Amino acid sequence: MDGLAFDVSLGDLVTIEATGTATLSDDSDPNGPDGTGDSCGVGCTAPTLPRGALIGRVGEAGTPFFVGASYDGVGAANGTLHLIVNDDDYADNGGGFDVTISVEPGGDTVPASCRDENFILQIIDVDFGALAGFGEDEQPDNILGPPAGKGDYASQASQKELLSLGEGGRITVKMAREIVDGPGPDFVVFENVLYWGGDPLNAYTDTALVEVSADGQTWKRFPFDFVAEGPTGPQGLPDTVPENFIGFAGVTPTYANCDPNGDGDFADMVDPLDLSVSGGDPFDLADVGLSNASYVRLIDTGHIERAPGTEVYDDDGDLVSDGGNLLPAYQGFRGSTWTRSV
Repeated sequence: MDGLAFDVSLGDLVTIEATGTATLSDDSDPNGPDGTGDSCGVGCTAPTLPRGALIGRVGEAGTPFFVGASYDGVGAANGTLHLIVNDDDYADNGGGFDVTISVEPGGDTVPASCRDENFILQIIDVDFGALAGFGEDEQPDNILGPPAGKGDYASQASQKELLSLGEGGRITVKMAREIVDGPGPDFVVFENVLYWGGDPLNAYTDTALVEVSADGQTWKRFPFDFVAEGPTGPQGLPDTVPENFIGFAGVTPTYANCDPNGDGDFADMVDPLDLSVSGGDPFDLADVGLSNASYVRLIDTGHIERAPGTEVYDDDGDLVSDGGNLLPAYQGFRGSTWTRSV
């Protein structure tokens, strides 16, 4: 099946609409631009994306991403955007998609720190745990792009910005650009943390383990330690005190927000790439012996009573218990709530 190609520039605002049907073999049922719903598998242009879906890639070596029937995004690089149907054998394809493309130059309007190239490109896999649900209908858009943090005193509450993994849930994503080890932290995980009443000793921590991989096959887990004998918060427990969680995501509130007022004006943004103001939990690839990584995995630390078997112990044998575990199990809000990673 023939593809389509056109040029884009970094920061361009790209809108794609697709209609029609295609067949992937002589005996297959027709499918639309969203594909069949099943991962395409080994041999396909994008093995983890749906078979038969309309997909895109910038440049010959760019990472494929899902386009489907409707796509809105920001050009992550200068180059040729290729559109093609995701399959492993095009000789027996039939039909096709009608595609309408709109490209609005945006290189001067979107700050470099807020461009999609800095954030998650696609979800590779997600395994929801018990009591998940919040934000599932909005994925993957609610974990793509820059974070929309609200700081110390209020958490983000929109399903368009959050994805709850549930107790022991996990998500694997591919980044839009490679994470490279350099001096100091190399990437940040932003989660939905707040300080109750503005008290930093009474944090709604909702912790997760963090793993990274260069190839999506071999994984390295960041070392972690829960200081069970550390300082205690208002409840007399260490669970809400951020300094007791070493090597976890879901500990520090998110301040980064490219458009805090939602008015398209970036003048008052809190830069997601400036660690002095962004919040979130930073990680250094040197801590796991990697020089580069393209994939990030987040694993919620679970709950021994609400979801037996999901609980996590550190190397000292301490049961990891976070501030989120102190709250009742409201449907949809339990487990690490992922926002963004840069």
